[in-house]
Amino acid sequence: MASKLIVNEIEHTDGSGTAVTMAKATITDLTSGTLGSGVTGGSGLTALGTVTAGNLSHADIVYPAGHMIYIAHYSANSAAGSHATATSWLETDDFGNNPRMDLDITQTDCDKYSKICVQYSGTGMVGAGTMFTFMEARLTRDGSATPFGNRNLLLGQPAIESTWHGPIAIFGIDPSPPTSGGCKYEVQFRKHHGIAAYGGTIWPMSGETDIQATIIAWGII
Repeated sequence: MASKLIVNEIEHTDGSGTAVTMAKATITDLTSGTLGSGVTGGSGLTALGTVTAGNLSHADIVYPAGHMIYIAHYSANSAAGSHATATSWLETDDFGNNPRMDLDITQTDCDKYSKICVQYSGTGMVGAGTMFTFMEARLTRDGSATPFGNRNLLLGQPAIESTWHGPIAIFGIDPSPPTSGGCKYEVQFRKHHGIAAYGGTIWPMSGETDIQATIIAWGII
């Protein structure tokens, strides 16, 4: 015949300082209380059930290779700034009073990742040149002459009849983040090949003031 034992506390015969061993015990209902800090999973803890809240940002977490983690982003509206010549690579704030579309990445963040993925998304406009209607865009690190990603992205049309206006999307991966000093990622624009006849006035963030652009960076484990 089954029996029931109802107690308020179980204590070892050697005193409260000695742990009580419950061999073959099966606890079927533990609806409240706090597990001690020394409790580990062992081979008997096979699942956590549904975890609805918690902190997964601890510094000791090891993420799998290839995992991407958000670092930073910057979004701003165009100020309809433009540049009539732009035969050399220029940042967005070199075109009138546009905001500068760049990101400062600390060395602490650079040290965490094997690669850094950068994306720029916006809208641009280029006037007709005497030969073509083209401008280029690229991503660079610290203004380097060596861009990365789908660099020298060609935007426009092989004609001179009208101004071209359209979306800009540049995606790139910096394969070797710096080992000291951190870095700055930025987007640059110019006339195609830096030739004056290949484009007219450039509005890198469009000629409207309600158009938003965004530059964003993710770290790759």
